[in-house]
Amino acid sequence: MPGALACASPASAALTEAPRLAAVYDTILSARFDQADVQLKQACPPAPEGACQALRVVSLWWQIRLNP
Repeated sequence: MPGALACASPASAALTEAPRLAAVYDTILSARFDQADVQLKQACPPAPEGACQALRVVSLWWQIRLNP
């Protein structure tokens, strides 16, 4: 089915709560993990659960990376 991808239409849905999630990501990169956890609890929901889970994993990864 090589032609199947040519017929696919792009998704047009936007990420809801993107500014709040971006703020959480910035907080994680600033190594303020407790504050990021509070921000995630405030943003999720209505932010998509998949995005929230991904940011939780990113936060954990950075915590492990900084303090193995």
